Amino acid sequence: MVSGTGVKVNESSLTGDAYPVVKQAATQDALVASTRRVASAIGGSASRFDPFLFAGSTLQGGSCTAVAFCVGARTQLGRKLASTQRQPEVRSRL
Repeated sequence: MVSGTGVKVNESSLTGDAYPVVKQAATQDALVASTRRVASAIGGSASRFDPFLFAGSTLQGGSCTAVAFCVGARTQLGRKLASTQRQPEVRSRL
């Protein structure tokens, strides 16, 4: 999200969480903080900044302008759906 005011997003289709998530527009400083949060996601204290809007989520409040980085199978929802598809059985030569 590059700009927005009062943005609340329902991400329950991805996370199962019933409560909306407050989103903030991306600024350069915030993107650096977000990158650090992702890098230190295991066991580190980090900022809760999150400018990302995911396919399958719905806007519950506010308004925003966003830029699409990924579409289709490359989105988080697309990856989840792809992981549930049955893969054809490959026979081993052994």
